[in-house]
Amino acid sequence: MLQKLYMRCLLALVEKYIMPKGDIQHGNRRHYQTTEVIQFMRLVTEKCLEWGRPCVIVSLDVKKAFDRLKPSAIAKLLEKRGVPLHLRHAIMQELLDDRSLDLRVFDFTCRKVRMMRGVRQGSPESALFFSAVINDALTELSLIWKRENVGMHFGKFGGDEQLSEDWFLEHDDVLGARVLYEDIHVPCVAFADDMYLIARSHAEAERMLRDVSEMLIELGLELQVSKTKWIKNKHISATVICHGTVEIPVVDSLVVLGSALRGDTQETTTVEHRIEQAWKCFHKWSRLLLCREAPFASRVSLWQRTVQVSLLWGLQTIRQHKTIDRRLRTTQLLMFRKMRGMGRNMSNENETWLAWQKRTFRELARWVDGSGTCVVPVLNKSKLSWVHHLARFGCGVREIHVVKRLLLWRPLSWWRKQQQAIADGRSAWRHPARFKTLRYEEQFPSNWLETVQF
Repeated sequence: MLQKLYMRCLLALVEKYIMPKGDIQHGNRRHYQTTEVIQFMRLVTEKCLEWGRPCVIVSLDVKKAFDRLKPSAIAKLLEKRGVPLHLRHAIMQELLDDRSLDLRVFDFTCRKVRMMRGVRQGSPESALFFSAVINDALTELSLIWKRENVGMHFGKFGGDEQLSEDWFLEHDDVLGARVLYEDIHVPCVAFADDMYLIARSHAEAERMLRDVSEMLIELGLELQVSKTKWIKNKHISATVICHGTVEIPVVDSLVVLGSALRGDTQETTTVEHRIEQAWKCFHKWSRLLLCREAPFASRVSLWQRTVQVSLLWGLQTIRQHKTIDRRLRTTQLLMFRKMRGMGRNMSNENETWLAWQKRTFRELARWVDGSGTCVVPVLNKSKLSWVHHLARFGCGVREIHVVKRLLLWRPLSWWRKQQQAIADGRSAWRHPARFKTLRYEEQFPSNWLETVQF
């Protein structure tokens, strides 16, 4: 206990030095959360589908990530970040000195074995050091990939052959001030040990996978290829990527930090995945939720703090429509019917199964609407709060986030001005993909950036 308290004091002193920076690492970082990674991945698939770009997303799994990091990697991190010498010495002494364990097999106990890497069980420094080391390593790889034109690019006309710098200068009056000319190059994103690679072809994904694997070996870590998964959009024909002698087949959907993601940006898969997880959570708490002795209002309150959180997790990042609202509401009513114990009225022989369904759903719908416990308004409020969170980035509070930059990359305001220019005969340019796609920002007011609430 004293060792953990001492390490917490050391971390408080060096936190300002080793806190991850940039657009890659979001884990163990202030003002950052998992929803931003989910939103970023959805926007990447949405933009690639709209502009006809090939896209491959690879999910990586690191074997025993926090427990196998080399102390030498931590020492290099502390030196690179400019941590004072006395703090570096104290941290490394705590990590290396007197680190041993006892091995016991049945009744036989061997002598103490010295630990050359890893951390104590429950040690507070594990996650922070791992996130910072991985952030620096991926940032160095990202610079190499950018120099060699590897990974997904947005902005600075990258990837669009029909758009050149001369074209942008010629149509500057059409584009407006909201078009960001800066280069958006984020070939990878991570949340602690959950890492995702974003490539433009399966061959590029194989090269990036190989580079990351070599980087992890240098840090004392190992890539678990058997748990590596990847998805693609319709512009990629390959169905397998290779890592060494292992072939990794493509999957239909990828679970990104608890939210299902598809290459074709279908929201129904995400909603069904969250409903499945919500039912698992419901059965986990079923002994309390189905307890008839407890008041129903108290059980509903417990349901809101447990099952509802699981049901709505990450749904503020998808395009919401009436079908999704109806599906979520139906799931809620089914759970409440189980909690109320509303079985079929067997004394009424004339009540059919369909009539029972309609009767119970009408009664529960009236109660839900009257008590204000419907999940749809909760999701709407959560989405509004999330939009304000995105708008606050770059408004004097924090640096502009990559999610906001990607939202402002050729936004609807730019598209409408371009369409008006075509209608007026001032431009003959056409959309490269030439098909209508639904954007995430279409569900917000046109002035959503000006309505931010601090």
